[in-house]
Amino acid sequence: MAGPSASSSKSSSSFRSNISLSPTKQKVQKHSDFSEEYADSEVAIVLHNGQSIVGRIAEARRYWFKVVLNDRTILYINKAWIVYVSPKR
Repeated sequence: MAGPSASSSKSSSSFRSNISLSPTKQKVQKHSDFSEEYADSEVAIVLHNGQSIVGRIAEARRYWFKVVLNDRTILYINKAWIVYVSPKR
């Protein structure tokens, strides 16, 4: 029975050297919906039923906004229900 060829032992050692066991840093998630442009700012959000909500976007996730109203009420709004977001200036 023949031992492993030189080429197969090279490929397995190069494969092992490409594996990193150190913890990786989490990447800052950037959404394609411009969430980072109006995060932490006062906005008016209009929902699909015509309801308007005015508050500060505290956090933006992939599918959700965390909105803090002026009376400190916290709302979690699913982005699928939003028609548009308008900055209050």
